[in-house]
Amino acid sequence: MSYVYLYLDPRKHVELEIEEVQINFLPMYVGKGTGERYAAHLIEAANPILRRKIKRIEAENLSPIVIKIKDALIDSDAFALEKKLVARFGRLDLGTGVLCNMTDGGDGVSSRDATANNNARYADGYTMSEKGRDTVRASRIKTNQSVEFRKINSERNSGTYEERYGLETAAKMKEDRRKQMTGANNPASKTYKIIKDTGEIEIITGLKSYCREHGLIWNTVKANVGKGKIVKTSVKDTSFVQSETKRKIAGWEIIELTKTGEAK
Repeated sequence: MSYVYLYLDPRKHVELEIEEVQINFLPMYVGKGTGERYAAHLIEAANPILRRKIKRIEAENLSPIVIKIKDALIDSDAFALEKKLVARFGRLDLGTGVLCNMTDGGDGVSSRDATANNNARYADGYTMSEKGRDTVRASRIKTNQSVEFRKINSERNSGTYEERYGLETAAKMKEDRRKQMTGANNPASKTYKIIKDTGEIEIITGLKSYCREHGLIWNTVKANVGKGKIVKTSVKDTSFVQSETKRKIAGWEIIELTKTGEAK
């Protein structure tokens, strides 16, 4: 028999009901499996989007929450439920939602084929590492929590950061997290070359953080990337908030760079 499981992001609190199960954290991956399949992604996720998401969560000293939504399902029902949940929450790679799934679901390996594959692996002498065993044990504890324990844990973690940790601590946590994901600290940040009207050249990583530090409106600056030398704003623009930013960056040229430092 098969089951359908969810990976939840412990950083994002929500209130949802999925298949009569109360969820207090945002889903980030839906899967179908048998045995200890639910723990495999914690050891090494083949899905690059999910792998990056898990690493970012672990960088904040947290772990993804893994729960089984429904078990004791025949393969066809499990595949159907997986597909239904992917459609409900949408996919990050398509820009339709929040899930790291790279398919629409319902296209995995059946339990019979999975069992045959696993038997073949163990017949060839495959042995799980001690680290892998520890990860599986820890995940099993999470997925086997009683409904009552999950309810207590949910109540303990409900509410805003301010309600849970107090104003001062919550403010510090948010600032620390902002710093971790700002500029060069953010693995998704892009690098830019700014040639100012004075001839000064700056190489920056993270356009948003640069704009925040220099009192510039990010949308206005971003719109001028790769457009050549920025033309001085006209008198007609003076009634707009953006005009102040355009006056500051008049004469600049902003170029996005590749990882090798070349202009895109």
